[in-house]
Amino acid sequence: MKNLKQASHDFLLEESLETLHRESQNWTSELKLWKIELKFFQKLLDNNSQKFDSIEDKKRMSHFQNLIIYYIGEVLDQFKQKIRRHEKYLAEELTNKEHLDESEYRKRHAGIASHVGSFRIEFIMYKREFFDFIEKVM
Repeated sequence: MKNLKQASHDFLLEESLETLHRESQNWTSELKLWKIELKFFQKLLDNNSQKFDSIEDKKRMSHFQNLIIYYIGEVLDQFKQKIRRHEKYLAEELTNKEHLDESEYRKRHAGIASHVGSFRIEFIMYKREFFDFIEKVM
């Protein structure tokens, strides 16, 4: 399926490779921001851990810490590697325009966009739960 956007005149236009490249760059920026946020969340947990004394709160704190480790150590790093390979693929394809396989690039791009979009939603939910939890002791 091709990436299509609704144009102002009700025509469906395929996004340019430059637009897709910029979107990949935006993902990289988002990843950096998410990593900074997660490190901040870990500091909040560390600084407030002694305030949680119930077993249920300690379990939730452990859950949030485990997700931080998982997100930073696996999910974000995997995204970063996928995006780098994706951008490298585009650069290689553009240097060899005779054999440019735009449809393959667009297919890969759509797959990464879907994964990043899903994580974006998951991360928003994580942050809501985290703030609800940490707010109790602040």
